[in-house]
Amino acid sequence: MTSVAASSQERVLQIPELLETIASHMDGRDLLACVRASAFWNSLLIPILWNTIDDSLFAWPKILDRVDKPLSRHSEDWLKRIFKKYGKYIRHLTIRWRTLIDIAYLDRACTNLLSIKIMDIKEYHTYTEKSIVSQLKYRVHPSYLSRRYPYEWHSRAVTGPVLIPELKGVFSPTAILLKTEERQKRDWMTQQYFWLLLRQNQGLQSISLHRHLHFLSEITSLEFVYDTLAMLPNLATLENYLYRLDLTILLKRVPSLRNYTSESVPPMTVTSSDGSLWNLKRLKIELPAASNRVDQMLRCLPGLRSLCVWSFHDTKYRKASPSLQPPMQPSTEEAVATSTKPFSKTFPLKSLTFENHVFKDQAQTNTVFACFPDLTKLYCCNLTPEVGSAAAQFCPRLDQVCQVTDGESIYHGYYPTNKIFHYTSPMVNSQGPIFRSCRFLKVFDAIQHKFEAEYISNVAWVCEGLEVFRCQILGLKRLNMSEHSVLSYIIESGLREEEYSDEERLVLENVRKCQDLHEGVYDQLSKLSQLRVLDLGYEYRSIRFYRKHYTVGGNEYRDYGGVIRDTLQLSLASGLDRLSTLKNLQVFGFEGVDHEMDLPELEWIAEHWPKLRIMRGLQKDDSLAYIRPDKFRRELRKAMQSLRPDIRHESGKKGPNKDLPHLWVP
Repeated sequence: MTSVAASSQERVLQIPELLETIASHMDGRDLLACVRASAFWNSLLIPILWNTIDDSLFAWPKILDRVDKPLSRHSEDWLKRIFKKYGKYIRHLTIRWRTLIDIAYLDRACTNLLSIKIMDIKEYHTYTEKSIVSQLKYRVHPSYLSRRYPYEWHSRAVTGPVLIPELKGVFSPTAILLKTEERQKRDWMTQQYFWLLLRQNQGLQSISLHRHLHFLSEITSLEFVYDTLAMLPNLATLENYLYRLDLTILLKRVPSLRNYTSESVPPMTVTSSDGSLWNLKRLKIELPAASNRVDQMLRCLPGLRSLCVWSFHDTKYRKASPSLQPPMQPSTEEAVATSTKPFSKTFPLKSLTFENHVFKDQAQTNTVFACFPDLTKLYCCNLTPEVGSAAAQFCPRLDQVCQVTDGESIYHGYYPTNKIFHYTSPMVNSQGPIFRSCRFLKVFDAIQHKFEAEYISNVAWVCEGLEVFRCQILGLKRLNMSEHSVLSYIIESGLREEEYSDEERLVLENVRKCQDLHEGVYDQLSKLSQLRVLDLGYEYRSIRFYRKHYTVGGNEYRDYGGVIRDTLQLSLASGLDRLSTLKNLQVFGFEGVDHEMDLPELEWIAEHWPKLRIMRGLQKDDSLAYIRPDKFRRELRKAMQSLRPDIRHESGKKGPNKDLPHLWVP
């Protein structure tokens, strides 16, 4: 029987489709171990292992750092042989080391790429490059360098050979920037290798051009860029932080383009009547944008469904430096947009993201949101009362409201405050109008934002189909130590109500009010029978902020502060059992909440929430240095693991609602 079972297991592990499915869920280390297990697995899993290469992960940084070190086992020739053998399997390539651009192109090592992403290559140096740079003058700010070392800053680097006739006159050398002559020649060739690498991978679907490509050499003709991109018939996504391309020309030359990212509002200087402007579906602008420029762009892109901008301004944002951001040429469309009042017509936009905002008042906010009656998804860092009111009034089909990022902590003192970029802590109840008006709302993923318990109890929500609720609930004032003493005296003394003192009556009134608020909040949440994620808190501590050091039993610890006060008790006595209607709940989070859960509450949760799979709030405290172990939390976690071993205990700090990415990604 044992041999039969063993042979059956071996046959199962020889099924290619099953192995490929399992391997798709493995990380690089596990895949590497499987590749070494047998010849059959090696032949089957090697393409999966090499499918995605990011030179910042696993052993790649160590290999590339020493690629030119004398007597290194991982020399450049070794790396070329490896890529020549396995480069054909690479589909997604992320590059930070300039050496990898050369190797990916030479000998046609990579010819089947689907995506390529160039990162900050200026910051990554090999062993030999670092030793040379350390011997040169210390690199300082360009303006200072131009004053102190004028000849070095303004001198141009040397050039090298041109690989093909089409590249003649396309590139010009950059400033020396403390580079050796050998490095200058190498950069000249690397820039050519990169663009030829794009041309030899005509199946590319996604390209990301980092601004650091400019430091290899400058491109004097944007027509070459258009020609290269036009050779990629499947190109659907372009992240361009390098050149200011005319969007109209780009869409006409690359009709397959659907997603485009630019640092600033791209110029549109040529009219097009062939329908190519309908193709673009998603546009992202990294810098603040003038309202009239955004309005002009929306008028010219009738097919646009998703827009992401840093912020809106009444006037044009200042131009970037001429070297990286050439001045925009005037156009007929821009002249019309300048004379036309911005946001004076409606647009069929479905998704709007702004990482910051500069709306002067409620009237200006209403003007912008009135143009998007079909909006269904709204993403922002801070949902202000003006935005909440305007979205509720003019966007009745809204079904997702998400915070762009969870941030570092929900403690108000940790929230970044910056007068330049206008980061402020979200105001309480600013999301209230959306819950009162948007009946199609399914996702509210904004853990930095806060609801007052009294507001929740007194306002009816129309979004009974809500599936994700990640928001803090505050305002449930607890008794302090002296008030607890008074309450204990009342219970133990057995006094009649007419015998209570004014202080005792006040304490009892606070207890009744807190209980009424708890029941009101629970009743409101109990109506959300479709709820799958209920997250009431987030990591409130930060490794960068701690109050003091202290020692217990010879061990040194850090005090990171206490929990967030005046939150839900989450006890059966407070009314937790009113949430028995949440039968579909899969994620329950209470990090930072001053809860009073104990074994009876855990037993109730285990019984009444059968679909629960993730709990946030009882996980190990392993993300903070020198933190004192919480014995009570550990006991609760062990008790819950014995009641429901199928539930995972983890923090939600890895990302906003990472369990339901299909619900919140723009």
